[in-house]
Amino acid sequence: MVLKFRSMRKDAEKNGPGWTTEDDPRKTRLGGLLRKTNLAELPQLINVLKGDMSFVGPRPEVEEYVRLHRDAYAPLLTVRPGITHRVTLMFRNEEEMLAQANDPEIFYDRTIMPSKIRLYTENLHRRNLSDDIFIILATIFNWPIPGFDNFVLIDASAVETVQPAAMAATAGSASSHRMTNRSRSA
Repeated sequence: MVLKFRSMRKDAEKNGPGWTTEDDPRKTRLGGLLRKTNLAELPQLINVLKGDMSFVGPRPEVEEYVRLHRDAYAPLLTVRPGITHRVTLMFRNEEEMLAQANDPEIFYDRTIMPSKIRLYTENLHRRNLSDDIFIILATIFNWPIPGFDNFVLIDASAVETVQPAAMAATAGSASSHRMTNRSRSA
């Protein structure tokens, strides 16, 4: 189980999708601050110490989306999930992207998820210590990610295509590997 500070109201998953937008009414006031500063992820250090997670690795995903993308997601289930990842940093403004989408649920399912899965899979066996250190520092200090300007979301349905670099002016919080993102309050 992934540990997190509670940033959403109780039963939030029953009152909306497994992702959030910037103005999601399910977030608490304090939760919005925790998510924006990534402090909601701090209890995951306990998961790292227990060996359930690593510092750098694919982020745990909501179980519903893992099931929907089961075959493509399968390789990611073979590695330990992480607190941060290059892909996490590339999608640190995901809530803003969803807020700007015509249909956020379709956009997440057909565009964001396939893009994340593809990028996580491409980076699965290319990791090295210096890259991991850079990703940890980039997470802490909110550094830009080299190559992000050339990154284009894939569009699995040809519904809409977004150039993330145009929306990456501000950094928001990002949003299974042996576990899914069923968070427990710490």
